[in-house]
Amino acid sequence: MASKRILLGVGVLAAVAIVFCAVIGWPPVAKNDTQGAIGVAKKYQSEQISDQDVVLADADVQRFLQTDFFYQLVTDSDFQKLYLNGVLGKALVAVPGSLGDHVTSSLPSSSNDGRVTTNIAAGAKTDVAAGVAAHDGVKALDAHQVASLTALGKALMDDAVQKNIAAGKFDVAAQTAQSKQINVTAADLQKFDMNALGAKGDDMAALGRLLQTSAFQKSLPYAGTMQKLMVQSGTFKNAVQSGDMSKFGQDITGAKKAK
Repeated sequence: MASKRILLGVGVLAAVAIVFCAVIGWPPVAKNDTQGAIGVAKKYQSEQISDQDVVLADADVQRFLQTDFFYQLVTDSDFQKLYLNGVLGKALVAVPGSLGDHVTSSLPSSSNDGRVTTNIAAGAKTDVAAGVAAHDGVKALDAHQVASLTALGKALMDDAVQKNIAAGKFDVAAQTAQSKQINVTAADLQKFDMNALGAKGDDMAALGRLLQTSAFQKSLPYAGTMQKLMVQSGTFKNAVQSGDMSKFGQDITGAKKAK
């Protein structure tokens, strides 16, 4: 009996000691370490799962990411410069409008789609037009459209043309370009008002070079999808800023384009 009482007493004392330690918080816990671990986990989750990156799962965006010219476009230094300083987003609205009615025949498989024609004519709704076209099958630009983009690009690269555009003298700018065998109109150039674009001379030269690249010309029918990617995807922006587009291409599209 005595031994049982001793064991019972020891058990009671142990229970009291455990409760007492719990109340006073002994032994101390390294709060910083546990909070740090939780913080890292939360940070990892927030960086990996972002509302901004939902766009990458969009079917139209996925199709664009997997085209043969996407990687060439986004690794172009002029594209990266103009995208990061905001000029490219504005220019993407102006470019289809500068091609006039000719661009409407290339966007949908059926050129008489009134929704596309109306939105292209509006100029500021390129994304709507491209979205409609995506459902109908996007076609490449024709030879006339490519020639128009090339001429426009050459004009924007010219110093004298740039100066007249900056001064708002679009007629003179067009005449200057035409005198150099560059076939553009004042209406074409007015859509690229440097003040409206927030662009400087070197930006216009970069835009001019970009318009003449095959990658940009092939991407133009996807203008709305491209705008969506540039505006809504934080992952894409981070990749451009870091210059690690090869990893972006492998992680997001699975395309083997790192050459």
